[in-house]
Amino acid sequence: MMTASDVKIIFITAILLTLSFPPFPLGFLAPIAIALLLKYVLHAPENIGFKIGYWSGVLWGFLTLFWIANNTLVGMLLTVFIGALHYGVVWWLVRRVYDYFPRLALIVFPVVWVAAEFAREFTDIRFNWLNLAYTQTYYLPFIQIADITGYLGVSFLIMVIAVLLYVGMRSPKYRGRIAVLIGLTVLLPVLYGVLRMQALENQTLPEVKVAIIQPNVDPYQKWEPAFQQQAFAILDSLTELAAQEDPRIVIWPETATPFFLRNEPRYQKRIHRLVDSLKFCLLTGTPDYQYIPEEKEYHTYNAAFFFKPGYPIFDVYYKMALVPAAETMPFKKYLPFLRKIDVGGGDFFPGHQFTVFRC
Repeated sequence: MMTASDVKIIFITAILLTLSFPPFPLGFLAPIAIALLLKYVLHAPENIGFKIGYWSGVLWGFLTLFWIANNTLVGMLLTVFIGALHYGVVWWLVRRVYDYFPRLALIVFPVVWVAAEFAREFTDIRFNWLNLAYTQTYYLPFIQIADITGYLGVSFLIMVIAVLLYVGMRSPKYRGRIAVLIGLTVLLPVLYGVLRMQALENQTLPEVKVAIIQPNVDPYQKWEPAFQQQAFAILDSLTELAAQEDPRIVIWPETATPFFLRNEPRYQKRIHRLVDSLKFCLLTGTPDYQYIPEEKEYHTYNAAFFFKPGYPIFDVYYKMALVPAAETMPFKKYLPFLRKIDVGGGDFFPGHQFTVFRC
């Protein structure tokens, strides 16, 4: 049963976390939101961690991932409801540990949160849009430590600050020490970041001019067969216009070509002619497929093709982290019947290896 207090903390947490993400430059709200939720969950009369954590994650997901509904409303709903599960588990676990070992719970909470973000990378529900590290996008000096720790290190620092804020709220007599610890947790990474950015600014690094092409095309009209030639013509003309700035690399959007480019030699020739005559490399998104002999079926992929001047073929990368339910149905590899469920999204399979494109 959900109480008024439960609903209130869910809304407060979800709104603060949403405002902490780009495009809002309010990343400082992220640890505040976590601290408030931590205080509520740990001191509720019973373990409501899963319920509160899950529904906070659901509302946060709706407020942040609403754009998926442009392609598939059902897919967006499934993405949000499935993606929130791990928040429920994390909050249930921290409350469970707190009931027996209060101090240990506070110590391990940042580790558990980061471990959950990391573990999610290896599941079919991996979707990194809501990783806490992204809340700090506007704080460039603070996030430079990611070149050592990766994004998980930034998430860990946010969680450490959240725990310290919680301790400060619960123990007024320690607030002076807590303020010092929070200051160090922020200032030390910022100091490293400032020095790192200055070092990079003092280096003479090669510059690469890149042109990004973004046509203004109705996403529903784009996939109509009668519009395919016009869609490609728009990309072609915008690219020729951008070529006047002499770019080294031109980037087209994800699934820029509304057809299987591999099966369209006439469009491949036009791209080769474009890159050969204008002397740049071109990266384009496109759907692709492969026949899997052991399964005796075709798998489709959200792919990227890379064309180079004077190079008669193209390099390929298959997107590895697909949007659950919107681009692929989770766990369909293990439960093949899930492929038959059409929610208006894609039926892509994830890639399994990285590709380094060299221009």
